[in-house]
Amino acid sequence: MKRLLLLGFLLSAGMLHAELDWNPARTFVFVVGVLEWADKENFDSFPKENRRDALLVDQFRKAGVPAEQLVYLSDKQTKLKNIQTRFSELLKSTQPGDLLIVYFCGHGFLDEEDSTKLVLANYDSGIGSVTGWLADDLVRDIEAQFHGSRALLMSDSCHSGGLADAAKREGHRVDYACLGASTSAAESTGNWTFTESILNALQGNSAADYDHDQWISLKELSRFIAAEMRFGEDQATSAYFTGDWKKRVNLAPAGTAPDARIGANVEVLSEGDYYKARIVDVRKNKFYVFYYGYEETDNEWVTSDQIRWKPK
Repeated sequence: MKRLLLLGFLLSAGMLHAELDWNPARTFVFVVGVLEWADKENFDSFPKENRRDALLVDQFRKAGVPAEQLVYLSDKQTKLKNIQTRFSELLKSTQPGDLLIVYFCGHGFLDEEDSTKLVLANYDSGIGSVTGWLADDLVRDIEAQFHGSRALLMSDSCHSGGLADAAKREGHRVDYACLGASTSAAESTGNWTFTESILNALQGNSAADYDHDQWISLKELSRFIAAEMRFGEDQATSAYFTGDWKKRVNLAPAGTAPDARIGANVEVLSEGDYYKARIVDVRKNKFYVFYYGYEETDNEWVTSDQIRWKPK
């Protein structure tokens, strides 16, 4: 599993309130992170060290989302009944004008009875009569119980494009933005690249500021995720926007990179082979890089003769 890119662009709550198109104080966040399952025969577990779902929760806290408006369920806490109960409680506590953010990471699969529908694998999926958290049910609950009008749904899982399909089928009253690590028909990498991309953008990574206006918009986040997943994982992503989300929505102020080469995707010769990497710092003719698919401890300083600037 990969490490979180160290950016030094952590945002304060005061900065976030300045010119953002969302108000952390009026934002409700529901995070479900499943890295182990009761049905171990059908669902392989993932390493839990430095899990990025927890880092994402911390980032929302730092951004100013109140503790009582942030629910984080992980692993054994993600039994389907508990997810449904806690989600309903959060939705019912919202008011008109509030924003909802839902994030899931773990296994995703297509429903056996209807292969067009995404099922998110909660802890007790496959146990007894429990199938999983159906994406269509997720959207239906939002439509019925959420008092706001905008919802951002994100999934780091296989077939996560199914979130957009569910919003298209069931979403009528609420405006949806759906970001998925994969298309609805495809499996996904077991790495954290999708979630890291979200973290990087919320932390102000200038590589996601494509128009160089020092703000990172939702569509720039979508573009950044797609570029990172395409380069680092050879994988296509999914994105879907309705209503107000089609407009420019600023998510975070962007930091300014001291060197134009920071953020570049490259291939680096290390230990006799080339690895996909991104430059995160530059000092004279040396480059500090992180490697896709590896931990932070694998970051290293390299020289220009180790770098392929235009990987094929």
